[in-house]
Amino acid sequence: MYIRLKRGLNLRLAGKPANINIDRPAVSSVGLSGLDYPDVRPDFLVEQGQSVITGQPLLRDRRRPEIIVTSPAAGTVTGLTRRDPSTAAFFVGLSVSDVNPAEFNVPQDWRRGDAVSETLLASGLWSSFLERPFGRIPDPDGRPDAILVTAMPADELAPDPTVVLAGRAADFSTGIEALAHLADCPVHVCRAPGSEMAANSVVFSGVYPAGLPGTHIHHLCPSGSGSHVWTLNYQDVLAIGHLFNTEQLETHRIVTLAGPGVLIPTFLHVPLGADIEDLTRGRLREKYGRIVSGPFLSGRETKYLGRAHLEVCVQLSGPKEGHLSIFAHSNAVGPIIPIAAHQDTFPFDLPVVPLLRALVVGDSEMARDLGCLELIEEDVAVLSYICPSNNNYGPLLRSVLDELRDEL
Repeated sequence: MYIRLKRGLNLRLAGKPANINIDRPAVSSVGLSGLDYPDVRPDFLVEQGQSVITGQPLLRDRRRPEIIVTSPAAGTVTGLTRRDPSTAAFFVGLSVSDVNPAEFNVPQDWRRGDAVSETLLASGLWSSFLERPFGRIPDPDGRPDAILVTAMPADELAPDPTVVLAGRAADFSTGIEALAHLADCPVHVCRAPGSEMAANSVVFSGVYPAGLPGTHIHHLCPSGSGSHVWTLNYQDVLAIGHLFNTEQLETHRIVTLAGPGVLIPTFLHVPLGADIEDLTRGRLREKYGRIVSGPFLSGRETKYLGRAHLEVCVQLSGPKEGHLSIFAHSNAVGPIIPIAAHQDTFPFDLPVVPLLRALVVGDSEMARDLGCLELIEEDVAVLSYICPSNNNYGPLLRSVLDELRDEL
């Protein structure tokens, strides 16, 4: 299947890696944020100052204790925060002493019964999934109507999946097979035009946000129609396949350090939650600006790499001709000023301006009727970027989604 998107925003981002050499920087600390584990209420299984090994459970969800978060490295617990005042999310910090893969027991007959789900839960890889609607980690006893694998870059600065997947066809194939055994539903691999990745792949072409899961869901199986769709990225599929093939829990990802503020944009092989200061040390221009974990428009400023983020974007300080700039949004909410770009940059067949008005006034029922259940924060980042009033629609959308979810 080939889907060509006609709407979107051509970012024309500078600072893409020119070669595929993969560096392995020394990482001294990692941090895990509750922002990357939505709807998880932590029950910590470790204490401050305790030594842990790679793959050891750090916490479990109080309401769904089958869901655990495991350590991406061996080291010492340096921080435990149940509710960060600035983000209202938990935080776990570790000083790193070792980042080798962890050995993990995988049933020989994992293709039978519930062995796949039990293995993913026990290894912590269950948190790879996000469920639409609402963008939360799915319940262990839930079953999706479809699983979508995002196997294309979110924007120009993200790693090219064909580079990351080179030489790892067996792990990717096994990962897809495990997903097929997890639930009796279609598994779609969403990729850009180019080399084949899987027999059941769907090709998407177009500019940003052609590479986002929400765009793929909208065109394949809209979650607003009542279906439940699980998404994960291709590197998590690799980790799943590697676990079932080798009985080793892989906690590294290949990410890009890119953008106009980087001296030499490059690929990095780093543990989950790596300290961004370790990744950028000695690699930035003298007048670099904002550092964002995640895609250029929908990433966040943070000390540690996000759980599902595959890029670290660095701007130049101050405006520079030929480079887009991410700007800080004000806390105040301004008026909705309809412009043609609202419809031209948004690849969802939804009434954009009425939906934004519903989000601004907090009318959850109207927002639901207008299709907000198909969206999460990253899907409206492009609308925040072009907004004449400098509104940040992500938090407004999340507030509405939380209200609608509480009503269920």
